[in-house]
Amino acid sequence: MALKKKTYKLHVAVDDRQSEISCDAEQLSRMIRDTLVLGGVECGEVSLAIVSDSVIRQMNARFLGRDETTDVIAFTYEKAKDGRFLEGEVVVNASEAVRSAGTLRHGPGAELFLYAVHGALHLLGWEDCAPCGRNAMNRRAVEILAGHGLKIDDSTLIEEG
Repeated sequence: MALKKKTYKLHVAVDDRQSEISCDAEQLSRMIRDTLVLGGVECGEVSLAIVSDSVIRQMNARFLGRDETTDVIAFTYEKAKDGRFLEGEVVVNASEAVRSAGTLRHGPGAELFLYAVHGALHLLGWEDCAPCGRNAMNRRAVEILAGHGLKIDDSTLIEEG
């Protein structure tokens, strides 16, 4: 994925707190960074936490009032009005990636990358509450992953109607 020849002061830290999937922290960091840069972010700090079901369930209950597991949660802490500066956090669920990969045409590692990019899109303001928003978001995530050499069959992600 070719980005403008410009120096971006955007730091992405990866904290792998699980043992279910072996993760390439550098590649995850690049994908999130590239997603944010493509969305207009030039500087800031973003963290990615890779966790298990129990951790994300606790976070989902505490911060969003939903006592259930989920695939990804994103928190935007600060964002400039022009979108160039961003501070936030993405939390992805490795346990869910392992479960979901069993029904998909790609492995749990690719599913985890999809969650990370999906979370970065949330930081940019993308919403997936309605099917049209979810489909647009999933298509964009698949495009970004393809730019990094990961092919995801989007027929498993795009809803009809």
